[in-house]
Amino acid sequence: MNNTAKISVMLVLLLTSAILHAYEIDTHDALSQKTAECSVMAQDAFMKGLGWVPIKKTGSDYTFVRELLTAGSSRSRSHTTQELIGWGAEYEDDIASIKRPLRHFFDPLRNEPLNAFGITLGLTDTSPNWATEDGKPAAGKKQQDITGQSNSFFDANKMMLDAASEPIKSKRKENWGMLFQTLGMVIHHIQDMAQPQHVRNDAHCNGKEEGVACYGFHNPSYYEKYTDGNRVSILGNFNCSSYPQLDLRFFSTARDFWLTENGNGRGMAEFTNRNFVSAGTNFRRSLFLNEVVPHRKFPNPVPVNNGAEPKVNKVGIQDLIASDPNLNNSGLSLSGEIWFYETQVTDNYISSYSGTNTRASSASLWNDKLDRYNINIIEDEFGNNAEVVVRAFTLNRFNFKTAYPFLFPRTIAYGAGLINYFFRGRLEVKDVIYVAGESLTFKIKNNTSKKNPGFAPFSFAEGSFTLYYDDNTGNRYNITSKVSDPSAMIFSGGKIFSDKDDFDVSFDLSGINNIDINKPFTLVFDGKIGNPVVLDQTKWERGIAVKTFSPQRLLAFDVSRSDGSALVPNIIDIYQSRDLGKSWQKVAEHPVAISDTTPDPGDRLAVNAVTYIGNGSLLLYPEYLNYSLSTSDPTGIRVIPLRLKEYGQQTGAKVPLDWNSLFAGFNNNISDFSATLRSLTYTGNNSLTALRMKHPLPSDPTPRSRQFQLMNMANWNNQASGWIPSTNAVLGNGGLPELSWQGGNNYVTSVYVEKKESADPNTLRFDSAIRRTVDRGANYSTLANFDECVRTATPRADEYCIQRIVAMDNNRLLGWVSQNGEDYFAKDTRGEVQLYLSLDNGANWSPYGIVPLPQGCSVGDLPYQTLDTLLYLGTKRPTAGIEEDTLFIESTCRKMILVNGKYSRFEEVGKKISVTTDSAATWTESVNPSHKEGRIIFAGDNGVVPDLFD
Repeated sequence: MNNTAKISVMLVLLLTSAILHAYEIDTHDALSQKTAECSVMAQDAFMKGLGWVPIKKTGSDYTFVRELLTAGSSRSRSHTTQELIGWGAEYEDDIASIKRPLRHFFDPLRNEPLNAFGITLGLTDTSPNWATEDGKPAAGKKQQDITGQSNSFFDANKMMLDAASEPIKSKRKENWGMLFQTLGMVIHHIQDMAQPQHVRNDAHCNGKEEGVACYGFHNPSYYEKYTDGNRVSILGNFNCSSYPQLDLRFFSTARDFWLTENGNGRGMAEFTNRNFVSAGTNFRRSLFLNEVVPHRKFPNPVPVNNGAEPKVNKVGIQDLIASDPNLNNSGLSLSGEIWFYETQVTDNYISSYSGTNTRASSASLWNDKLDRYNINIIEDEFGNNAEVVVRAFTLNRFNFKTAYPFLFPRTIAYGAGLINYFFRGRLEVKDVIYVAGESLTFKIKNNTSKKNPGFAPFSFAEGSFTLYYDDNTGNRYNITSKVSDPSAMIFSGGKIFSDKDDFDVSFDLSGINNIDINKPFTLVFDGKIGNPVVLDQTKWERGIAVKTFSPQRLLAFDVSRSDGSALVPNIIDIYQSRDLGKSWQKVAEHPVAISDTTPDPGDRLAVNAVTYIGNGSLLLYPEYLNYSLSTSDPTGIRVIPLRLKEYGQQTGAKVPLDWNSLFAGFNNNISDFSATLRSLTYTGNNSLTALRMKHPLPSDPTPRSRQFQLMNMANWNNQASGWIPSTNAVLGNGGLPELSWQGGNNYVTSVYVEKKESADPNTLRFDSAIRRTVDRGANYSTLANFDECVRTATPRADEYCIQRIVAMDNNRLLGWVSQNGEDYFAKDTRGEVQLYLSLDNGANWSPYGIVPLPQGCSVGDLPYQTLDTLLYLGTKRPTAGIEEDTLFIESTCRKMILVNGKYSRFEEVGKKISVTTDSAATWTESVNPSHKEGRIIFAGDNGVVPDLFD
């Protein structure tokens, strides 16, 4: 056949899609689903942060109907997100479209697409050109729209933008589906780059297998056929740890996953081209030098040299057949050896993952399937045709099996890396304060180095942020125009949002009354997201960053109902508020089994021990107080372990704790029991802190004071460690301790001191002290007092003055006084509570603000309030302006009863909720939820301990 005829056949060949499959479609499906599991998409929290669902979630609202890509099938079925990625990888090889499979080849040495005899056809593009649409390198990597391509890496950006911003819910889902399908279609190319034929310009046609004519050029890929037939067992050998997760610091563009240095870099195409031969580009024996050498067009790989000759491992064919029971040699009695040539596999990304391929190529008397001899027809001396068995270079299943451990782990890792690169724009939204009908404030942080593989930082530029909310029908609205400072949302003209940068934004929500607060807000960035090591920002690629977020929650726990199985209330009802207490919604109820059939008055189920551990999860330890036992025996309190998810809406794996160690040393004090339970504090990474109380013995010297000890649990998953006391078993003096963690080894405590526990003659029935430790309880220092109490000469039994304290961010402390008794008469403004602030960890205090008497407390002539709960919710720091703290307060309203003009007692008249978002300058009243025998807690991040919940 002359060259013209050859080219004509090749042209027909290239118009036949059957030549172009690197792996069969079922293999692509399985590879892609495994790739998704190895990417950031496998993290449920990440998918939720995008505004979607876990990739394996089922249900009609979260699945996508696609046709079955089976020959002759007209059926369809639903696909989960993970399955749709696999379907997209199948669809990329769809036989009905010739445009896609033609672009699945790439020679990284020459930066060329598939070509015939050196002639590049005008209708073809290289795999990276087609898959990324970033434009050819000579064009400066600007996005280039290729006719017929609508599912490229660049196109995926628009799909993600529409999935996040489209007003109609059903259309958003359609765009999510197209995004996941397109990601599958793109990573298909990475898988093709792990098939040596596709990176070494080695065309192949599987016409007979696929029922497509090859027009005289039948050249099926046995590598693909064998791989597909054994894909389950082959892929079962590899998982996400078979090759390290790619460090995105070394991949600045999508194209980098194909090549970085035109043949000698880190790209998948480069790795495969450099290290593996293919059926059509195998080793050859030089006619002139009589040596085994690489293919003429591809200088690598080179057979490993063993002295003067390449290193050859000779194995008997019968030994090979015996080692592979699946080998079908059609009953032929084969004899002789296969000579396996060895090569060195070089990994230019992770050198330690380089290795030796002991069976890179075969010099064999048999064909690739090992079912017949290699027979050449020659003319003998008499002019007759004769059959001669010749040893030729082929690739068989034993070559494939040694290649798989190099190729498959990398194609999974590189595909996952490309997905991770697509989602490289990692944002954090924190300090969210929402006031319905009024305002929304929050902080936006570039969190790329913390969340990306390899801690890779990326910068945002030449783009802008937009903000959306949903109504109760799922319709989405853009409220970017409501931002107080529009310039804060725009990054252009050299303005860059770099890694770890953050800024505060505030939105005016007046006039907007259709926000469904049970649905998250959606923040979107559309612009360039580039690797800062690439100084030329024109080479930064477009990216979309999406982060959904909800206002942080307040949770209230109420125990006032029974399910009929107990003689006391035994149902824990959980209420949440996302609008600073303006409204509360019941989110869950959890009945607790109580076996006490003869409860005494005062026996009860209560919620004191509860702590938020991040990601919507709680550790909850309701206690059942058997009053007749607990007054003399700590075993009278039964603590029930619970683990709640989604802010109490679901149950999770319980985390039992050893409470006996914490209760040891008690003696007849229910209040101290409660204080220990309430002290339970989450300190990050599955660790907890609590306070153990020790009551004095009659033999102790006077004044006999209660003492407390800091106890730590490093990892609740390791129960063998249990609670570990503070160093040297140091105990602090005082009872009813309240604990506030400042981060690290730093804690502050406020304690109550009874008159009999103090040597101070001025001590009331209850006085207080505030202390701090910077070494996790090894030592305590007493902080300066800020109390405003007036001590009477003869204090009454119901009088107390107790300083209380909570930690705020930036090592600030906030204090106030709870008081009761005749000393109240000395207050200048009755009913107000003064707050105090320390900027130096309690060495000095100054007035912070006033909590005025709530309107509902104005009962009688002598109204009064005590602050039972003060929660610090965070601080907003505008680019210009004054920092403003948000506080949530629960007050008990009281009225003073006078008899004959003299103080007699206080009577409770109710409880009120007050909130400030401007550091106590103004206060608004909110709704007080039902929380009998329960607490109100903040289930969010107030910034006291940065990154506590990451």
